[in-house]
Amino acid sequence: MSKRSFVVLAFAAMAWGFLIGRPVICPAAESGEKINLRVFYVGHPGSDREKDFVSFLEKYLTQVGTGDLAAFTEEQTRDFDVVILDYDGDPNKAPRPTIGPDYKRPTMTLGIMGGRLSSALKLKTAYG
Repeated sequence: MSKRSFVVLAFAAMAWGFLIGRPVICPAAESGEKINLRVFYVGHPGSDREKDFVSFLEKYLTQVGTGDLAAFTEEQTRDFDVVILDYDGDPNKAPRPTIGPDYKRPTMTLGIMGGRLSSALKLKTAYG
């Protein structure tokens, strides 16, 4: 496993721990050292959910950027290692960002975005 893959996996475990409300133990976090990872959180600007995620991520990661899901473009991800696409509002009002077939940035989807993007990309995890 490459160092980058390990870091992405560690980040995913941390995010999962945040979502289920249990802390995930990370040696770098315990020592107060930030993990050298640049994360782009794209969601609903100004929402409590965005504030909670960004506050959590900034404690442990060297760079956290934010973006508006309604205005998301692949170009915005250029300076980040990992992207989080999140929406927790009314599914009928959720933005519909597009990701092309050449998009290669490690991306975590939360809320309705997982099903929406899986359907658009014709993945097995898509809505039926």
